Amino acid sequence: GFKSKWLGGDLRFNAAVFQITINDLQSGFVSLLAGGAVTLENAGQARIRGAEFDTTYVPFPMLNPGFVISANMGYLDAIYTDYRDGAGYDEKTGLFSNNIDFTGNDIVRTPKYSGGIVLTQTIPIGYRHELELSVDGYYNSGFSYTPQNTVTEPSYTLVKGRVSYFFIPWNLRLTAFGKNLTKEHYHYSKFQTDFGVNQTLAPPIQYGLRLEWTY
Repeated sequence: GFKSKWLGGDLRFNAAVFQITINDLQSGFVSLLAGGAVTLENAGQARIRGAEFDTTYVPFPMLNPGFVISANMGYLDAIYTDYRDGAGYDEKTGLFSNNIDFTGNDIVRTPKYSGGIVLTQTIPIGYRHELELSVDGYYNSGFSYTPQNTVTEPSYTLVKGRVSYFFIPWNLRLTAFGKNLTKEHYHYSKFQTDFGVNQTLAPPIQYGLRLEWTY
């Protein structure tokens, strides 16, 4: 990996390529017919290969130094390289089984692609006040919730924004924000049982006010 600065510090670019090998990676499952409690087990071995970058850019340092673009992106190739006798559900009968081979399947909650971009505009108002406007986009290409890779989350994109007023002498910030502005339908979690898949939806569009005081 490396970290770098360009254009007199107005452009920062960092990147890394990595590989991780994990022995005895822990995983959990729930079977109501096998006791009903969350049971933990270990995959023999897992491997994650990936690359990531992040950048911050001030495109108009003389004309508009308060305008900043930030972006990041990640790529993951994450699989179980040895996961035999795993607990799951027979895909034909739906019955619980503890001798399924998950070797070669994707590791849970590891999207192949993810990334985001943030556009921020800061506007000084004299020496005592500051206004900040920001819009934030995030993309996730989707992932599996279980080592069996039968319960998945499709790709989704989130957009949020905020407007902040900052009173500098008091370190006081008032922020109006909105989350999930495009009303994206996605989940916080899913887990499979003998009787189907239980799902927890993520919140829909949200608005709010937040007051922060730093002392």
